Amino acid sequence: MTARNVYLREFVAADLDVLHSLAWQPEIYDYLPGWNVPKEQWTDWFVNSEMPENAEFLKAVSDGGGDVGELRLRIEINQKETEELIGWCCIGGKSAGKAKRGVVITLH
Repeated sequence: MTARNVYLREFVAADLDVLHSLAWQPEIYDYLPGWNVPKEQWTDWFVNSEMPENAEFLKAVSDGGGDVGELRLRIEINQKETEELIGWCCIGGKSAGKAKRGVVITLH
């Protein structure tokens, strides 16, 4: 799979079930412990935290200042041909190392 075969988009509520099921795959939760939580908790995070924070991040960038502070952006990775949601990408602050921000890419 190449970059030409995928596209990125904002999280949308309709994809909550797929994102939740991805988080329960051992290949993902082995590296992201704590993400494989009950759907009710995922729904709360998704609706009340992740989607609003994404909107704040994008507003900060679009306002021209680009100062996103400690905000994180989480976006979906979709396969172009099938439109299947195949993972996500998170951009945000990190606590280890010299870099202030990091990127996590999760694919199945």
